Order: sequence, then structure tokens, then C-alpha cells
Amino acid sequence: MENEKEYSTITVIYEDIKYVFSPKFVGENIQKIRKEKHITKKYMKDEWYEELSSSDIDNWENGINLPGIEDLEYLADCVLDVSLEYLLSGKEKEESDCWSFISVEAEANRYINGYYCFFELSDEAKEYCYKNKKVNPDDECGEYLDGNRDFLELSDEAKQAAYKRHVVDLDDEIRDYKAGNRKKTELSFYAALDVDMNEEDEQIEFNELSDEAREIAIEEADENEQIELYESGEIDFSELSDNARETVIQSLSPEEQVELFKDGTIEFSEMTVEAQVWYFEVEESDD
Repeated sequence: MENEKEYSTITVIYEDIKYVFSPKFVGENIQKIRKEKHITKKYMKDEWYEELSSSDIDNWENGINLPGIEDLEYLADCVLDVSLEYLLSGKEKEESDCWSFISVEAEANRYINGYYCFFELSDEAKEYCYKNKKVNPDDECGEYLDGNRDFLELSDEAKQAAYKRHVVDLDDEIRDYKAGNRKKTELSFYAALDVDMNEEDEQIEFNELSDEAREIAIEEADENEQIELYESGEIDFSELSDNARETVIQSLSPEEQVELFKDGTIEFSEMTVEAQVWYFEVEESDD
């Protein structure tokens, strides 16, 4: 409030908010705003109600018989086109100290009931909403993106919203996995790669790898390692490298090679000469 030491103040509680203001200052401010905006007394009367007289307005501007706080809000919003806080203190809401909530719960309820955005709340009101599980998942996600909330503190719904929007930091995704909140198969490519290649606390089985990490592991395996994986049933024949594929084919009997050719697994040219001869002999005998 401008020059507030010069004015005596009163306290009014309206809709769970405590307002402290000077009637004298408010009266002077009404006159100041009215003149700055070239608003006539007749206009004020037309915009409000017919019973309003010029002497009423004069009294207000002299700080006498001001309307109630609800009417002052209407005067500010609908007639003078300013905020109630500006009318009462000469400052906008963010800078004004003329108002405060009567309790943290009252402030939180403004958000819960849809009158406030979450970012407008004080830290105490935010924590009240978190404690009572009243925070919208998208708002939680926004708090995480703004650096105001640790990822592991988010609700499951907020985490899913963050994952869906692909805005989860890699380290946070890995932390979430290590905390037991996310399956390995649900990890993003780089998170899965980090976990699969660098995790030292446990022995990872090949069949536990994510699809991306599995593909990389096969590519990095040498010929013998690939053949071992194939023979143990961990990978399919089609996943073998060309060299490993050739070695496996040559280790098979002619009959086994022909079976692979018949089911489309290998080309005729990939069979050994013995297998090709055996194939023609079988075909002739069938005829």
C-alpha cells in the first residue's frame, strides 16, 4: 500500500482471504483510477445500479461509507477494470501485501476447487495438496520439469504422464528402474542400454535383455558365442552372422540341411554339396 504509514487500516475476511487496507487510501485510489481512465460518475452509475448517486461516489472517494468488500471487488473488476488488490493497495496481486489466506488449507482449496493454478500456490499449500493427494498428474509433471519435484516423489499417474510425454531424464528413468518401479522391458533405448551394459550388482541373463540391448549383444558376440547362443535356444538361426550361419550349416547332416531349406530357413546355395546331392536323390526317389 502506498504511503501506508499515513493511513489507519481495517481488516476484512472475504472468501477465506484476509484483507488489510485503509478506507481513506481506497477512496483516494478510486478517484485516481477513475480520472486516469476518464470514467465519469454517470458511467459508474450506469455500470452499477441506478440508485447510486454522485454523493455516494464522493463519499467513497473521501474514504467515507465504502461499499462492502464484495461490492469493492465488483467495482474493481467490472467498473474500474483493475484487480481488487490494486484497488485496495495500489499494487498488483503479486506485489501487494494487503491480502493473505487465513490458512494453508484455504489456499490449497482454491487450487483444488479450480480457482488457482498449481504454480500460484505457496510451497506450504503445494505440500498440503501433495500430502492429501489432490495434485493433478499434469501439474505434478510440470513441477518435475521445472525442477521443483524429484521424479521418485511423483505419483504413479504423474510418472506415466511424464513417460508418455517423453520428458523423463535418463538418470531419473534408471533410478526409477533400480527402485523397482519400472520393468526392464519398459525402459527407453538408452536407459536399457545403460542398465544392461553397466549394471554390476547382479548377473544379467541373456533372455532378460531388452530388444535393443539384445540386438547389440548379438552383434558384439564373436562367431563361437553366437553359435552357443543358437544351440542353447537363446537366438534364432536368422539372427546369426554370415560366418556363424555358415559354420552351423556345415556342422549339420545333409538331412538336417535339407529340412532347413524346405522350411525356408536357408537358401539352396547355402547347403553343402553333399546336402544338395542328397536333396536331388530324395526328390528322384519320391518321383
